[in-house]
Amino acid sequence: MTGNSSITKLYLNNNLLNDFTSNNTVEWLELKNNQFVSLDLSENNESLSRIVLSDNSNLSYINLKNSFNNNFFYIDSYNTYQNLSNLEAVCLDDINSSLAGWIQQQNSQSIIFTEYCSFTPGGDYYEVQGKVSIDLDNNGC
Repeated sequence: MTGNSSITKLYLNNNLLNDFTSNNTVEWLELKNNQFVSLDLSENNESLSRIVLSDNSNLSYINLKNSFNNNFFYIDSYNTYQNLSNLEAVCLDDINSSLAGWIQQQNSQSIIFTEYCSFTPGGDYYEVQGKVSIDLDNNGC
């Protein structure tokens, strides 16, 4: 949908979509019941405030981090993340936000919420280097 700056509401429910790139002017986005494994909605700006992602049973990762997660003020039936049985991780602006709680509340499995969406974290961070050995059968090898 890149380059279509006049689109503000987009409904792509009940398709076989497995990839999606949105423009940054969409306010209301519905991608219910598709074939996504991961979704990166981080390029959307502050206009995105309503998302429907329910019934994407293959979806395991969502990137919602865009510095505007506080715009998801419709923490209600307009923002739904239900029936995401394979959802493992969600990256967003604040892991303690009401948005994180809302997504977790709609799913029974434990979901990892993180503010680090890539392998290169921002700010101060530390790396641990070394060698680990495990002797599973206690024979000294």
